[in-house]
Amino acid sequence: KDLKNIRNFKSIFNKTGIKKVSRAGSAETSLTLSIKVLKKLEKKIDLSKLQGLIFISQSPSSTIPPTSSLIHKKFNLPLNCFTLDIIQGCSSFPYAFFLASRYIKMGIINNCIILSAETYGKYINENNRSCNTIFSDGASAIYLDKKTKCKIISETYMSDGKGHDKLCLNLNKKLFMHGPAVFEFTKQAVPLAVKTLLKKSNL
Repeated sequence: KDLKNIRNFKSIFNKTGIKKVSRAGSAETSLTLSIKVLKKLEKKIDLSKLQGLIFISQSPSSTIPPTSSLIHKKFNLPLNCFTLDIIQGCSSFPYAFFLASRYIKMGIINNCIILSAETYGKYINENNRSCNTIFSDGASAIYLDKKTKCKIISETYMSDGKGHDKLCLNLNKKLFMHGPAVFEFTKQAVPLAVKTLLKKSNL
């Protein structure tokens, strides 16, 4: 979707650098997008030997059963392949990456796929300028195994649910974001996390 037709496009572009966003079709879901990207990955790796599948999304196609279970069935993955869904927004990938790399390093599993898919566009009104210009739809997959050189120097975990109403689905099941509040939170929380990481890693 081209954003040039949006009111005040030039101002938005100067602030974000974003000209276009991707939008899923009416029949596309996080599940169908995941299947597409996994079919591409299937040409490079042997899914019959997969031991871990972590699906991350805030727009899952199903929660009962989990979307990862539906993907497991679709690709007839092995019985000893654990599946897990993570619904944690921007934090989902670091959580999934830390978990997968730790499991591989500890010898619990030999490999794992982290599959990310979002269809935020289905939750966004056309006139919502706060969300319409920065949230896109799409899917990606990353494969980790014992050959992957995952060197994590240090890690830290922080959670703060007090701002839950600043980025959420409203009563109409549409995405709402209070931009200034989210920015202010980020301005305070990210430097604190970075300083904590630097201290833990003696850097």
